[in-house]
Amino acid sequence: MPITQRRQANLLRTLVAKFNKFKKDSLQSKPDPSSQKDLLSTLRNVIFFIAVYSYFSGWVYSYYLYYHFGISLYSLDIPFYYFFIYSYPVFYANAWLLLLIFVIFILAFIWRKSQEERKWITVILLLILFPLCFQFARRRASGSALLLRQGYGERPVVITFKGSATYPPELIEANNKGALWLLTQTKDRYYVFYQPAPLGNELPRCYTYVIASSDVDIIKIKGKNISNDKVKIEDIPR
Repeated sequence: MPITQRRQANLLRTLVAKFNKFKKDSLQSKPDPSSQKDLLSTLRNVIFFIAVYSYFSGWVYSYYLYYHFGISLYSLDIPFYYFFIYSYPVFYANAWLLLLIFVIFILAFIWRKSQEERKWITVILLLILFPLCFQFARRRASGSALLLRQGYGERPVVITFKGSATYPPELIEANNKGALWLLTQTKDRYYVFYQPAPLGNELPRCYTYVIASSDVDIIKIKGKNISNDKVKIEDIPR
């Protein structure tokens, strides 16, 4: 057998032997149940606290957003799982600050070696996050309400009322001018608001109207102007 082929055969046997040894060691080694249990416990706790802060932030954000327009959050009957989604703008707007807090916590956690000290650091951080999330959510809700009153985000609507419906003349006038904006809706109500034109650098007070669905014959919702960009056929929703 030539020397080159002999070397290749020896190399192949060596690789096969190492692979068999690795497979044998893998089968013989058993995972540590305690380490797996600690990892699962840690993940469960992390997910739990993320859910708590998400729900809390989403609820505070929704409360102050609709409170700005004089609407009780209770009257909207929002499903509880919506609040997890409503927390996204709160966390997104304060992502860098939350990241900084997390880094400080990790550094303090590494610096302290005692388990008792680490527990106290964790407890203090968890307590501090509640007022922080409250302030973040409330500030974000005020900003969102201001943007809505400035004409961003929501949709102008034109309502055709049924003949028996009676509403204030100022609502009818705003509706005829196309100056009503849809804030939200439930199964049996439409919540719309009218924002008068700005007076210099000041926005006059807005007016919120609650309209029963049974009084509405047709509601026309106006979409936004968008650029006529080309999209792929597979991106078209079906």
